[in-house]
Amino acid sequence: MVKVLKKSELAKALDLGNASITMAVKNKVLLIDEHGNIDIDKPTNNLWIEKQKAKGKEFDLNRIYTKREIHPKTQAEQALDKQQQKGKQIETYDNSPLLELELKQKKATLKRTEKAIELDEIKIQKQMGLLIPFDESEFLLIYIVEKIRSQANQEIESMANIYKDRFGISQDEYIELKKDLNGSVNNIIIQAVSELNAGLSGIQDKYSEARGRGERK
Repeated sequence: MVKVLKKSELAKALDLGNASITMAVKNKVLLIDEHGNIDIDKPTNNLWIEKQKAKGKEFDLNRIYTKREIHPKTQAEQALDKQQQKGKQIETYDNSPLLELELKQKKATLKRTEKAIELDEIKIQKQMGLLIPFDESEFLLIYIVEKIRSQANQEIESMANIYKDRFGISQDEYIELKKDLNGSVNNIIIQAVSELNAGLSGIQDKYSEARGRGERK
């Protein structure tokens, strides 16, 4: 079985336009080798192909090598086509409840398939280090802010001692100076943490809304 295809060949196999393949490569959901070809056995490429199949596309390598021959139909064939089409319309009308149920089942199956593909994409991104847990990200950012606070307090202690020695300020003035400096730093840290939490919440809400509305990543 052919494993490496040109972009145009993959487009034919899936009955897609070349522009769809080019866009997928540009968005890095399809990966090409140094020759510009696509290895369909690569997990990322295979996952993209499976997603197209879940959307109703049929992956058929025969399209690459087979050219369709179109012959004009005779009057008898045209009349038969009309008769068959009329029969299909009557059958569709008579079996509309059954067809509606079948359509719902197919939609449900497609939704489950798309969800499975989406979870596989997330798994691959985690393995590649492109995704990290939200809670761990939040903890890391808060830890960095607190580390800055600790270092700032140490610097304040050093600066206050320098002012005390250089300008001969009293002990009360020394304490008041440290208090003012620490207060300023604490206000900055509190504001930074507040903005950080607001930003993280905004990202979380936006991500949840996008997933809920369009089931996208």
